[in-house]
Amino acid sequence: MNPDELKTLLRKYEKGRCTADEHDIVDGLLDNMSDKAGQEIIDWRLWKRVNPGRKERIYLVIVTTIIGLIGIAVAISYFRYRPMINRKIAAYSTVPGRKAVLLKLPGGRTVNLSAINMGDYIEDEGVMVCKNGNGQIAYAYKGNTTDRVRMHRIVIPNGGRFNVLLPDGTSVMINSGSTITYPTHFTGPERRVDLVGEAYFEVAKDALHPFVITSNGQQVKVLGTEFNIHAYPEAAMVTTLVKGSIELYTKGDKPKRLKPGEESVLYGALFAVRKANVRSAIAWKEGEFLFQSARLSDILPQLEHWYDVEFVYDDLPDDNFTLATERSAPLSKILSLLEYSSEKQLKFTMEGRKIIIK
Repeated sequence: MNPDELKTLLRKYEKGRCTADEHDIVDGLLDNMSDKAGQEIIDWRLWKRVNPGRKERIYLVIVTTIIGLIGIAVAISYFRYRPMINRKIAAYSTVPGRKAVLLKLPGGRTVNLSAINMGDYIEDEGVMVCKNGNGQIAYAYKGNTTDRVRMHRIVIPNGGRFNVLLPDGTSVMINSGSTITYPTHFTGPERRVDLVGEAYFEVAKDALHPFVITSNGQQVKVLGTEFNIHAYPEAAMVTTLVKGSIELYTKGDKPKRLKPGEESVLYGALFAVRKANVRSAIAWKEGEFLFQSARLSDILPQLEHWYDVEFVYDDLPDDNFTLATERSAPLSKILSLLEYSSEKQLKFTMEGRKIIIK
């Protein structure tokens, strides 16, 4: 990481725009600065400001259960009363987006996977793409097609999720705003796929053919395990290991191995390993939002991907929120709860699909 990149990251830290992952990287860097102070350009006043031994403050605990039409039940451990909710938000009931999940085939052909019914299939050069009894997209083959490897790409829109059973039997749940690219047959010594965004992998065991995911300049190599990769372009890449063992490869570095319950964080050239909150990391897979002592810089990107909206702001307050809710909840209810709980009198205003934060 060059001095300009480091300055950019520290400016985000100073203004409260860092995600929790970026905070961990900066903290780890600062903890080791005594031997490297001459190697990077850092203002001492900024150092004192950004490394005060962050106190964790929890302003809100939201426990949500959706039962029929009852809606959201709320428990608040710290509640600071605000006399008025922004009425524009209270009246706005954005629900998750429902755009089509697309399969892009070689030659420019595009298939709407959302429109395929159980038992239906489409054919691509002898490769049969069908929807099985579990609602997954799965593969079957007509005759001998192993010599005709085709590259398939699944594109998940904001507000969607989708499950695919890869040709080797690996199950992948893909989150909103994500793309996965893979071959119709795995050939050679490794099973390789590319990911942009977030996905949960349950890798089929094959000791002779490791499974390799390439994402944001990092490679994750496994034999058979379960893990989550969060690799949206705008954020640090986080790999959370649930079961088994994985090795992580970044350019120019030795491989690093994770144990179950650990996760790696990659931001530019900076890399760290920490204890994971597994339940929080994979909550999206279970149809939930789960934030624990999270900043708005962590919460807002997930809301943007799921509800297909854009948040516009100059600066964000450094409040911490602990929130659990079903992803079927209207966005307006989540925003109203954030307004109530913010120490800085947070206000959300809708302008089309843009949400202005003041």
